[in-house]
Amino acid sequence: MDQCTHEMRGNRWLQIIQACERRPTYQSKTEWLRENGVPESSYYNQLRRLRSELSTQIKQSLPLEQKPAETSFVELPPDMLHSTSVSNVEGDSIQLKIGSSEIIISDSISDEFLTRILKAVRYAG
Repeated sequence: MDQCTHEMRGNRWLQIIQACERRPTYQSKTEWLRENGVPESSYYNQLRRLRSELSTQIKQSLPLEQKPAETSFVELPPDMLHSTSVSNVEGDSIQLKIGSSEIIISDSISDEFLTRILKAVRYAG
């Protein structure tokens, strides 16, 4: 079955499933399916297929688990080390004072962003 046919059938079944869900509260699903000429087994097979496709789409749209980045170090020039201090700020963050620069780093910072900041500090000095 080509992609276009697959999408058209999928859309048709989606409309049937949505219409069935909007049926009157006094009417059972089985009654609605019978009145509308929809085989019950086909309805549940298509409902299962649709849920499976949606589940796959959701999983594909979520970001993959990030692996912890390798620890990397940036060497600071000796003249910057003499005027450097580190202190705790609030909760899980630290405050770095390097010369006239001040950086507050939260523990939620990504390794990549921290590396970029430290490289910028290194080259700024």
